[in-house]
Amino acid sequence: MRKILTVSLTVILLSLFVVTIVFIEKNSRGINKSSIASIKEKGELVVAMDVNLPGYFTFYGEPYGFQYDILKSFADFLEVDLTVVPQKSVNNARKMLDRGEVDMVVAMSKYAEESSLKYHLLEPVYVTEYVVLGNKKKLTDKKVPSDNLKEVVKNNNVVLTQGFTATKAYNRWLDSVSNTAVISYANALNLIASLDKGDIDFLVCEKLEGELGCHLYNNVKNIYNFGEEVASVMFVGGAGDGLESSFNNWVAAFRDTEDYAALHALYYENDFLRQVVQQGYVKPLNGISPFDDIIKREADSVGRDWRLVSAIAYHESRFNPNVVSRRGAQGIMQVMPSIAEQFDISVDELMEPEKNIKAALKLMDEIEALLHFSPGTSEYDKLCIILACYNGGIGHVLDARRLARKYGEDPNAWENIAKYLDKKSDARYYLDESVKNGKFHSNETLAFVQKVMKSYNQYCNQIQ
Repeated sequence: MRKILTVSLTVILLSLFVVTIVFIEKNSRGINKSSIASIKEKGELVVAMDVNLPGYFTFYGEPYGFQYDILKSFADFLEVDLTVVPQKSVNNARKMLDRGEVDMVVAMSKYAEESSLKYHLLEPVYVTEYVVLGNKKKLTDKKVPSDNLKEVVKNNNVVLTQGFTATKAYNRWLDSVSNTAVISYANALNLIASLDKGDIDFLVCEKLEGELGCHLYNNVKNIYNFGEEVASVMFVGGAGDGLESSFNNWVAAFRDTEDYAALHALYYENDFLRQVVQQGYVKPLNGISPFDDIIKREADSVGRDWRLVSAIAYHESRFNPNVVSRRGAQGIMQVMPSIAEQFDISVDELMEPEKNIKAALKLMDEIEALLHFSPGTSEYDKLCIILACYNGGIGHVLDARRLARKYGEDPNAWENIAKYLDKKSDARYYLDESVKNGKFHSNETLAFVQKVMKSYNQYCNQIQ
């Protein structure tokens, strides 16, 4: 009896020890353990984000921002939707992460040090700087040299948007105006509107938000750049279960892609905000883009679904007709000048949305004619294969079709084409005698097809 009690007590103590260790492990670095598997199972990546976070803003109801688009691209890579949960407090966001309500939190890097004690930090993807905006009417004939900012704002009310990271120059200046500076938790664009009216004298905000405000309001002027880089931070809870390494590995690879170069050009090289505000690239209430009428007219003229064309335009340029890729593709549909010239469209005309769309549609028709689809090929298979040619080049798709035939598979089925495009990174396949165009890395092309078809289906469900 004594032996049995001793064994039972040992078992109980061991069980308690194991439970304690599991509890400590579970809570030592956060409660939430969002995994890639669970994210894919629920079909969405849920991110808690500061409403005033640089790199994410909503304009006319549409989400924008370099950071937002990076997260959207990661969600597309995982083949799930992106859901952003705006939060006014980083503490609230962290509580949501602990409760498992979100998979990731994004905040300014001032939270990195304290967050690193409990959470896993991810690679930063957004770097910006702070600027000082002033009211033009109160700055008549005043210039602000780098060493005179303190004197210019002296005895005026200075408003700071929340959540800023500490930097040397910013902190030094802040100490000098601490008596008149106040922190506001209001949206930056609302504060800029108050600055325009003269309700406040000076506003410190993030650079991209400042640029947008200067374009929106006549009385707003950027008077000073602090010139110190600050980054946002992303973090996940628990052990990460692959989310941390998956995101970091993906970002490292994504930075070398055309998609990343296009995003960088969109926000940093092509004066995106001026185009959005001044040229009216704003989504209509009951449509897809500001170019619906042009896209409908051109698509109808060749028998294409305008919603498919819109899906291509969205993923090629976010409906920005002034984008030029690193390889030289231009305009809303990202058409190469050499392709446009084949259709009697000059380089000077290529940035015109109508001409750009016309060239893209002619290219799609030419691709379809060259593919010689067999009777009975489904519309889905046709569209996916055409999109793969549009993005990756028809030569590689023809190679994939030849490989499919060689191995006894249907060369008109997108599933087979996708498989052999993927295999073209393997020497056993790209050195095959039936392959004419060499090695091919398929990730971008396969992702492009998947993203466009997903958006096309959404547009079809939303708009008749």
